[in-house]
Amino acid sequence: MGQWREKDEGKGRRAVKLITQIALIAVTALFCVNYLGYQVKMEGRSMEPTVLQDSTLLVNRTAISYFAPSRFDIIVFEGKDGSVQDGESEAQRGRLYTKYVVGLPGETVQIKEGSVWINGQELNADAYWGTVSLAGLAEDPIVLADDEFFVMGANTGSSEDSRFSTVGNVKRQQIIGTAWFFFHSVTDMGFL
Repeated sequence: MGQWREKDEGKGRRAVKLITQIALIAVTALFCVNYLGYQVKMEGRSMEPTVLQDSTLLVNRTAISYFAPSRFDIIVFEGKDGSVQDGESEAQRGRLYTKYVVGLPGETVQIKEGSVWINGQELNADAYWGTVSLAGLAEDPIVLADDEFFVMGANTGSSEDSRFSTVGNVKRQQIIGTAWFFFHSVTDMGFL
């Protein structure tokens, strides 16, 4: 009878140890997601085919505190300063956007002949989007300030981005972080 008690106590200890480990993993995951990362639901089709509508993005918030985004990073940022701008609806205030970084601080961006030009050089962006049919504000050269980025969606025909006054140039303090992983379905997920 003593053997059975020892076996039952061993099972009980193992169960407590397993539950403790699972709880520790869950707390660590919650900490990472809530304090180091950010989870965003992709709305709209502006980043298709790179990121599909209704995908969940995991965003690295900590790296942006130490490093500026690089060209072609996918960033998540807040709309302008929270006040309603001309031509902007109340719903757009505080809205989150997901776009590619195209122009970096201090650069001159222009869209001409269906292509993006940076400092007078055509940007090789065939892997990110095709011909840009609408130049918008970038029809004329745009000089970015030391804290500004020019952003565009992958689906340039259906993207509200820096080409339009409702988004404009994105200031560094608007950026929440860089997207690094997406999940759309069990068969459609991966690193960005």
